[in-house]
Amino acid sequence: MRLQSRLLLGVASLGASLFALRSDASEASDLLGRVREEWAKRGIVSQKLASRFLLDDEALLFRMPDRGMAPCGSLVAIGPRTMSFALQDALDNAEEARVASVGGVAAIGTCDAKRLARVRVTASAGRGAIEFVFTAGPTAAPPVSTWVPERTGTVVFLPQDPGSPPALPLLAERVASAERRARVRGGVQKQGQLTELSAIGGVDWNVVLEPGCHRFDVLGEARAGSSTRHELDAELREPEDGRSLVRDRTDSADARLEHCVGEETQATVAVSGSANAKVNILHHVWILPPHLPEHWGAPLRARIATLLHARSLSLGRGRIAAAVRGISGRTHFAQPVRRGSCYVAIVASEGEPGRGLGLRAQVGGVDFADERGVLEQAAAVTFCAGRQRLATFEVESRGSGSAWMLMLIEAVEGAWSFER
Repeated sequence: MRLQSRLLLGVASLGASLFALRSDASEASDLLGRVREEWAKRGIVSQKLASRFLLDDEALLFRMPDRGMAPCGSLVAIGPRTMSFALQDALDNAEEARVASVGGVAAIGTCDAKRLARVRVTASAGRGAIEFVFTAGPTAAPPVSTWVPERTGTVVFLPQDPGSPPALPLLAERVASAERRARVRGGVQKQGQLTELSAIGGVDWNVVLEPGCHRFDVLGEARAGSSTRHELDAELREPEDGRSLVRDRTDSADARLEHCVGEETQATVAVSGSANAKVNILHHVWILPPHLPEHWGAPLRARIATLLHARSLSLGRGRIAAAVRGISGRTHFAQPVRRGSCYVAIVASEGEPGRGLGLRAQVGGVDFADERGVLEQAAAVTFCAGRQRLATFEVESRGSGSAWMLMLIEAVEGAWSFER
């Protein structure tokens, strides 16, 4: 019984192999027929030659037909797509005279007085039947790839050498630039740290993060006019369990960490790089706006702060016009607005975030939408009421068991002198 099962399995495998070889041969024959048909439309006379079957690493000599008085002669070979072979003049053993197949297609020819009497066909990988066609005429045959684009292969672009990295500005210049960027965005500078990495290239700095968004710029020292630089990596961790809050492990010389918290949090800034390298750690903070009460919870406050920081939104002295809670799915509701006022609508996940959060507001037939949100945990839209007195909202919370909070803040009042 076991011997019979093995025989049946062997017969099935042999049948599958023969079917695959027959399919490859049929495809090659069809492609060859297409090439000859296109040649005939252009007045090119071709002659189909006998097909040959080659195994791995097998070679054969192929006798070329006489081209008569025609100055040019070409031989085209089409085999299975997965087969690699090469054509070469049997009397020319130079490597540059070898024509390798691309996608199972190769062509060789000549237009000089030298007659191409024999062609060596060598299979380097794969096996199968190869179809041949010969043509002779006053000019060389057009490229076969014109009519069999599915066998043209792909173009491989070699990576270009980007050259040496540009010279870094002095540390003082980069410190001033980082401070200027933070100041323009409204950041408040905190006490930084000027330190030196240990002999094994690392240092930890324990900090207390007050509620808000924090940015740490980790800058390495560079010599004037030198391209040599310290590639620094940085990570913000929880000091108790070492859980990573955010990290920067790019190939740039400096590192930057940004993280928002909804309550006072202990954290550790871990920096790694070259041994004994001098680094300057800048610390800037964007304080939470007063519109986010503490009873909303630290995770919700942190997500809203992350969105405001990422979108560079400032709530100014605006007031909370409405606060709405909801659950997963699509939720529609309407909210009165004051004519001539502008608003910021913010929605963020409560508790465990879902798979995405989207927000859409419609005012007077005009849609304002944020379909993607920030980190799929919060979304925001801004709009002005104009002459309208009512705005409609749609919150889409993707995922089961998730909840959200929407906050509508009246940011600007009296932008237009409409009667109320």
